[in-house]
Amino acid sequence: MAGDPQPTISRTVIWSTPSSAARLTHVCRKEWKPTSQAALAPLPSTCVPVLATWQLLEEAVEDFLADMKRRAELGLTDAAITMCRGMVAGLYRARSTASDGPLGWAPDFPAEEAGHAVAELLRASSDQSRRTIRARLVDAIVADAPDWREMLTRAASEER
Repeated sequence: MAGDPQPTISRTVIWSTPSSAARLTHVCRKEWKPTSQAALAPLPSTCVPVLATWQLLEEAVEDFLADMKRRAELGLTDAAITMCRGMVAGLYRARSTASDGPLGWAPDFPAEEAGHAVAELLRASSDQSRRTIRARLVDAIVADAPDWREMLTRAASEER
């Protein structure tokens, strides 16, 4: 179709996905020690660093998720799938981070957030494209994150 922005946007996202995954991996690997425990003082002391770390990591991912969902809502399926793959790949690489970084406080974050990204992509997609996206996405991300195959397949199949 003439004037269709999807191929151009998809190409842009495909080229930017490795850097997006690398930025996400970098955020998850940087050394971090919780400093604002006063804000979470009513909680047990063992919960404070974990909750603060989860919040920090969720904030690092939220712009990626919002951009992916926006593309899905616009019908830019290829671009949205590519964004999701970039997030899953970055999270998968970050999962083996040394324990002195944020993931030492939240080691389950990468896997859980990858499943959340898959579910959010499908939720943001139209009913017509959901089945197609599910099949393409699961095949593609299993290659990027083979150890998460079962979890990501389950996340994709639960979202209807």
